[in-house]
Amino acid sequence: MLRTRRRCSAISIVSVFGPPQSKTIVVARLTGVREMTKNRIDYGSGTLTVTEVLRGSAKTRDKLRLEWSNDSGLLCPRMELAPYEGKTKIWLLQTSANGAVRADYPGRVLDPKSRSELDASLGKK
Repeated sequence: MLRTRRRCSAISIVSVFGPPQSKTIVVARLTGVREMTKNRIDYGSGTLTVTEVLRGSAKTRDKLRLEWSNDSGLLCPRMELAPYEGKTKIWLLQTSANGAVRADYPGRVLDPKSRSELDASLGKK
């Protein structure tokens, strides 16, 4: 069973553009979260329903399979995405070999209130 861990400190929006680069950036709502632990690895998955595309080839209303994982002993930084279930966020994503999307780098899930700062970082007006 997954244990609740303390939340790691927030990362500035500027840091999200360091490696690895996000190929897809969307505004989306996370639903259908599932988590499990196997062989000392915590796994999670869910569905992102896209409401807006800021970068990449995704389309509005696309359903993207989101996956994440952590070593069970790792406290920080962890990808704890389950708390975002039911919430609309800005997701900075990479596509994995199996076609699922991942947000496996600190600062890859942003509050929509950060939109103007993100747009400025992307060079949008």
